[in-house]
Amino acid sequence: MLCPRCQSQHVAQARFCVVCGAALLPVAPPPSGVEPAVGPTVRLSAPPEPSAPQTPPLVQQIYIQQIYTQQPVVVMSPPEKPGYIQAIGVMCLIDGILNLGWGVGLISTICFAPLGLYAFALGIFEIVHSTKLLSNPITAKEPNKVLAWMQIANVLTGDIISLTIGILSLVFYNDPKVQRYFEYAARQ
Repeated sequence: MLCPRCQSQHVAQARFCVVCGAALLPVAPPPSGVEPAVGPTVRLSAPPEPSAPQTPPLVQQIYIQQIYTQQPVVVMSPPEKPGYIQAIGVMCLIDGILNLGWGVGLISTICFAPLGLYAFALGIFEIVHSTKLLSNPITAKEPNKVLAWMQIANVLTGDIISLTIGILSLVFYNDPKVQRYFEYAARQ
């Protein structure tokens, strides 16, 4: 059976052309006892001139690939978010809120105002980073080790909680599952 649009050959049972998607018209045999008419053949309209090869739609391309290559279509699902990333996000959120309060308290004293500004800015950075880690999927493309080091340096303001969270963040960032997840997130 030939396609009326692109003239490609198909099996008799085909209903649509796999190249251009046109509907294929079945050819019915003439009824018995009827002689075919003999005479000049008149074509009512000329077939369209082939200008350029037509690209089949994406759905048809996938269909063709599955039929003719017999290879399965593999769709990769995102890996599950490791619990360490969730833990880092929650710890950063809590520490960020605490550092905002700690920073405001230190800013109110005149002599510790520079340390208070550091703690306040760190609190803002931590809250922003925690929202990136807690979203699903995460929007952070790489581990923020600079923030972890800033948390450790926050011990200068007398904040032991930030020191602990910074150390835990560095340890969790070095976990192989966490590193693979960030590699996947960077490719997206």
